[in-house]
Amino acid sequence: MNPTQPTPGAPGQGVPPTYSYGPPPTHQGPYPPPTQAGGMHTSAPPTHYAQPGATTAPGTHPAPIYATPPGNYPPPTYHSQGPPSPGGGYGSIPGAPAAGHAPPPPSGGGYGAQPSWDNSQMAPPPPAQANAPPYSHASANNIPVQFPHNMNNMLMGSTISSTYTPSPTSGRQYPPVGSGPPAQYTAGAPPPAAHFNTGAPPSPSLPYSSTGNPPPPPPSSGGVVNEVVDSMKSLWSGVSTPAPVQNPDFRSSTAPPPSQYQQQQQQYGAPPGQYPPPGQGQYPPPGQYPPPGQYPPQAYGAPPGQYPPPNGQAPYVPQGQPPGTAAPPAPVSRIDPTQIPSPASAGESRAVRFRAAVGHPPPSASSQFVCVDVGNCTPRFIRSTMYTLPATEDLLSTLHIPMAVCVQPLAESAPGEDEVPLVDLTRLPGLEAPPRCHRCRAYINPFAKFIDGGRKYVCRLCDFENEVPQAYFSPLEPNGRRHDIDKRPELFRGSVDFLVTSKEYITRTPRNPHYLFVIDVSEYSITSGMFQSLMDSIKSILPALKDGGRVGFVTYDTSVHFWSLRMPKSAHVTAQPHMMVVPDLTNVFVPLNPEHLFVNYVECQQLVDYLLERLPIIFRTQGEKPRPSNSVLGAALQAASMALEGIGGRVLVFSACLPDHGPWALKPRDDITKTLGTDKERGVYQPRNPFYRTVAMECASKMICVDLFAFAHSFIDLSTLGVVPTITGGQLYHYPFFNPQTGDGDRLRFDLRRHLTRPHGYDAVMRVRTSRGITPTEYLGSFTSPNGADIEMAGVDCDKAIVVMLKHDDKMDDKSEPVLQAAMLYTTGDGSRRIRVHTISFTASTVLGQLFKGADLDSIMTVYARQAVKDIPNHPLPSIKNALTDKCVDILAAYRKYCAQSTNAGQLILPEALKLLPVYILSFMKNPLLRILGANAPQPTGQFADPAVPVDERVYSMAMFNCIPPNIAIPFIYPRVYAIHKMPHDAGIDAATGQLVLPPTLRLSNEVLEPDGVYLVENGQAMYLWLGKNTPAPIISQLFNIEPEQAYIASSGDLSRSLLHSYDNDLSRQVHDLVNGIMRLRGRFTAVQVVKQKDPLEARMFGLLVEDRGADAMSYVDYLCHVHRLIQNKLANF
Repeated sequence: MNPTQPTPGAPGQGVPPTYSYGPPPTHQGPYPPPTQAGGMHTSAPPTHYAQPGATTAPGTHPAPIYATPPGNYPPPTYHSQGPPSPGGGYGSIPGAPAAGHAPPPPSGGGYGAQPSWDNSQMAPPPPAQANAPPYSHASANNIPVQFPHNMNNMLMGSTISSTYTPSPTSGRQYPPVGSGPPAQYTAGAPPPAAHFNTGAPPSPSLPYSSTGNPPPPPPSSGGVVNEVVDSMKSLWSGVSTPAPVQNPDFRSSTAPPPSQYQQQQQQYGAPPGQYPPPGQGQYPPPGQYPPPGQYPPQAYGAPPGQYPPPNGQAPYVPQGQPPGTAAPPAPVSRIDPTQIPSPASAGESRAVRFRAAVGHPPPSASSQFVCVDVGNCTPRFIRSTMYTLPATEDLLSTLHIPMAVCVQPLAESAPGEDEVPLVDLTRLPGLEAPPRCHRCRAYINPFAKFIDGGRKYVCRLCDFENEVPQAYFSPLEPNGRRHDIDKRPELFRGSVDFLVTSKEYITRTPRNPHYLFVIDVSEYSITSGMFQSLMDSIKSILPALKDGGRVGFVTYDTSVHFWSLRMPKSAHVTAQPHMMVVPDLTNVFVPLNPEHLFVNYVECQQLVDYLLERLPIIFRTQGEKPRPSNSVLGAALQAASMALEGIGGRVLVFSACLPDHGPWALKPRDDITKTLGTDKERGVYQPRNPFYRTVAMECASKMICVDLFAFAHSFIDLSTLGVVPTITGGQLYHYPFFNPQTGDGDRLRFDLRRHLTRPHGYDAVMRVRTSRGITPTEYLGSFTSPNGADIEMAGVDCDKAIVVMLKHDDKMDDKSEPVLQAAMLYTTGDGSRRIRVHTISFTASTVLGQLFKGADLDSIMTVYARQAVKDIPNHPLPSIKNALTDKCVDILAAYRKYCAQSTNAGQLILPEALKLLPVYILSFMKNPLLRILGANAPQPTGQFADPAVPVDERVYSMAMFNCIPPNIAIPFIYPRVYAIHKMPHDAGIDAATGQLVLPPTLRLSNEVLEPDGVYLVENGQAMYLWLGKNTPAPIISQLFNIEPEQAYIASSGDLSRSLLHSYDNDLSRQVHDLVNGIMRLRGRFTAVQVVKQKDPLEARMFGLLVEDRGADAMSYVDYLCHVHRLIQNKLANF
């Protein structure tokens, strides 16, 4: 008899076990046949198997063939890709007793507990392979993991079961969530003969859910069974794999349709013959069902009677039930959030060592690792979206993965890594620059092959034979190696610095850097405390400048003020700074010589410190005349460009208000609120005044790098002002509603110190060269490119990264190893001219499985972020977000179609390297960069409503994503949550090694926040310490240095909106070390904001919990369902 699907019980009641009967198992033994899956052996407990053809009276269970010991789920089964084989069949249980052998002795019967895994029967880990990724400890990246769907070759993937059909092996079946078209039901008609609701209460051992509804089993196409498993232990130590989970919202084409009775019962929740009196339940009495066509579809878990939201909006989530009304049926959980792929289980608490071998993807960019340069550029400097490149353009279009590299030329080395070696070949006679290929102009690198006794070498990029300069000659050993290779870092290191003195590489006389501080002294700058905090910060940071730089100061409000720091020639004359005012804003000029405007801080420290102490007094004491509330930033920028002409250097601009005065004034945009959330919103992100782009281009041509620090309490039009740092290679900082008392002063001091002391290059020019088969097509980042081939940057620092898009220009051999070289000519802070050369090699393949395996998700997300920044001023935000979902669907559909054809059509198959792609895409769509603004956006509702995001904050996010590397971008996309109250004792800074040890990360959902817990939430830009309402008093006492007897009073008082400080106790020191380590890892200061449970500030913190539903976006579980539907639709149309 064909099985059909029963339905849940009445509202508020548990769902009793329901049995359905199908064909007998394919084997003849009394127990399920054994099978193997990926070499894993398990000892599975027995389960209830219904006798075929047996009947079950209401309230009774069918006689089992054998029983399940209490405390065990029915054992999980794995998918088979072929027909039944001797000794096993479809849906067979791996590791179960073979036919004719006795099962483990039962100790009772029961359903619904977790599977018992016998680790003693597990197969030992396989021996290390020669081509295994070179990690120094076991992880999911270097041990082949066999996942529930059969991936017996190089493919590694994660499976999420999303459909189900009855199991011919177990003969059991669980109720679905609404499916099929609406139908009428005649009162009193019996249900189908094969389905009887026993009316018995649920088994006390059922741990399915608090509502008593058991989760449905997965679908089965051709008899494949995949039971729900709450947790799957790793195959070996250090390996964690997601377990298959259920999604009853999906159905395969082979699933039987539900009966009319089931549809009506599911809609109204009434079990057979158990209708409540009229008006006392969620379902009407018999005969009062809605007419056909009125049955609302159950989309994304909406309870019966609730229509799904409009397309593109978040699913319905019940927020509570009014008193006096009956509760609706609890929605059945479709996917267990703890079992789906999550970055929470993919992180590394300690640093690992990674050898940058050819073709091996690196660890996650946001994790800690130590790179070993073995002749191939490490991921510190070049990170690729694919480490195995497709051999043809057709393969690339089939993958739908962007082929690009992220180049971070001056990246800092991590503790334990070797610094980039400096090679000085100018000491060799006749050499003023490193050897280069005469055809493609690539620099000498470890992939060059020396021939003809060492007199020639073959360039790996173009296969051209070059003569070796006489001064660089060295004989070869019998194996082809040069005798002096150990003394030539450029021949065995993937990244080197060449010192050059040739005039070919020097366009202007190298100088020590010049710093010009251009400071707003308008009313808000003084009253907000920004000016005083800035003066204190500059005074404390200038002594840290070790490059002998020269400093100058310019202030502005409604006029521009130049400050002369000229030292008197006579020792008897006291040095005094002098202010010179330029009132003519139309024809701005510089009234000082560079020698008087810029001084060496070491030589004139006393004079500069005196100026910094007097400036707050000068601009504060103006008598009864108020300070001007306007500023002339445009004129100040033009004056700074003129002051550094012929010198070059850095301009640090501090602006506190909208520059609404002078010839290049910007006016407030009164129409912003009307355009937000509409197609016209994109015009808000386009520069309004072309002057700022013009002055930025002038600064870039003069090699002047401009950085903008924006302090404002209202709209400041960063869309227009932000083009200046973007074009000149500078950086944008944003401090809205600046308040020194809330940590903004500390953040300004940290940002300014980091900005002035981190590695920085001047007058930089970079070019990317590739071997045959691939070529650069586009560059994304903060720079200018006059000729389309060279990238010019007036300034470049260690946190700047450039994305280089690649394409095929010829077919590659699948056995070849393509090479890419990025060379940047720049000037250091001490005035020396160098060439930083990074060379990386890849593998090529025509096997799609190898291409997916070699993908790097962090680089892919960085590329998507750069493309989104480019599209925001030209396309509506909804279309950009839809395009991101389409990209996710295209990639996963391609993997499903070409690499997992034999798996069940109802399963969501995720490649191992890209298993976090859906959650990263969803998180990115909830980032301030893409979050919907304005009155036309869906209104936040509920306790965890998202806060509104101002326009300038979005522009700031655009500027960030346009230049930051993957290790900073990924935490900003997907934040981190740490449980402080459960933190391991070794978390924080390791006293022996000095390395950061991170505690385990949690899912980004409010479900993980316990009322008696303390959690740290951070994304690299903000950091919150969340206190539950029942936080123990000892924790409060140690964190806030409060007496234990007063801890309860403090916890119930106003701890919110305070800052976390360090105190002399173990917990406080450990948390302080953890916070400092995270800030050092992210390269940015973030004051820890304390947030109490139920405080209004929770809304902003909960905006970082991206796995929950938001005002304009789905939850992670719902988004997986949505992506799966789109994949199924796409595959159906192939």
